[in-house]
Amino acid sequence: MKDGKQHIFVANVGKDIVGVIVTKEEETAENSFVRARKVLYINSLSVAETHRKKGIGKKLTTYVFDFGKSLTVDSIELGVSEKNTSAIEFYRSIGMTTKSRRMELKII
Repeated sequence: MKDGKQHIFVANVGKDIVGVIVTKEEETAENSFVRARKVLYINSLSVAETHRKKGIGKKLTTYVFDFGKSLTVDSIELGVSEKNTSAIEFYRSIGMTTKSRRMELKII
């Protein structure tokens, strides 16, 4: 896979991949409604169930935070389901805060 704006980092224990984090850089041009900004989005973070609660997710996100600083992004952002309370608790524990909330009305 080759994409200069998408970055994938993995965590290994021995020869086994036990965690992965997928990110993507996005830039917004300035216009009448928003200022120009560069964001590193975390699109996916996954740690093998057998390796959770061992600091792997924290190490992956810390690495991405440092990587984002090297890219001089304005922020690092992600989406998380309101129902995923363990993920919300994890993200808060590493210093992230709620920026916004997406809402929907299902039409079925």
